[in-house]
Amino acid sequence: MISSDVHQGYYNPLLAYGEEKAIHDAAAAGANGFIMVDLPPEEAVGFREKCANARSVIARLLKIYPC
Repeated sequence: MISSDVHQGYYNPLLAYGEEKAIHDAAAAGANGFIMVDLPPEEAVGFREKCANARSVIARLLKIYPC
């Protein structure tokens, strides 16, 4: 069985916390994705690149950005 833990929230608190730190901490906690309800795909390019640089698989379904 494959399970996933996806963190859902708003982008501004994540941005204030720090994208790299949020990606690292989420991955360390076992998360493998984010749902950012207020981050349009065209504005998420940098965030997706940071997730990809964290050596993660990027797949987009709605607004889910794996970390």
